[in-house]
Amino acid sequence: ELNENGKSYSVVGIGNCTLNEIYIPNQYNGLPVVEIKDYAFYRCNVFTTVVVSNSIRKIGEYAFSESTLQTIVFEEKSSVESIGKAAFERSKLISIIIPDRVMEIETETFNYCENLNSVVIPDNVISIKEYAFYHCKNLNSIIIRDDVEEIGKHTFGFCLNLNIYCEANSQPDDWDIEWNPNNRPVTWGYIIDGNEE
Repeated sequence: ELNENGKSYSVVGIGNCTLNEIYIPNQYNGLPVVEIKDYAFYRCNVFTTVVVSNSIRKIGEYAFSESTLQTIVFEEKSSVESIGKAAFERSKLISIIIPDRVMEIETETFNYCENLNSVVIPDNVISIKEYAFYHCKNLNSIIIRDDVEEIGKHTFGFCLNLNIYCEANSQPDDWDIEWNPNNRPVTWGYIIDGNEE
């Protein structure tokens, strides 16, 4: 749909598309596509793969919640700065490399993503909100950089196979006392290999 300013578009749904893989373009009718709206693909069971062009700046709340999405690919130099609450909640997502401009992982973003086994959190993230990875039972490891100042309650609750690797030497003051309620193993002072990314 055309945004109110008349200068850009937002994705509001899948329409009549029946493709297994969809590409969200960077332009439509000669104008940039800048946002995937709240609930745009909520409970959508058509696709498994979405490729997001580098014009998209925002993914709305519940955008892919309860969908059959397994793979999301962000084009190089992604413009995504914001991923809304529960954007991928209860989807079939298997892996994600969160775009570099994202600074906050919102509440319940990956809540009950039971197939999720790989997440890359970028350098710029400073906050991971409550229940962000709750019940991601197939997530085996995650690296948390020392720039992360805040982690919310039950962020990694019921991630029963998870090993957590933290750059920080000890738990920062603004991490909730119940950020890791199942006491999954934590390695403090983890040194990240510069070639890893």
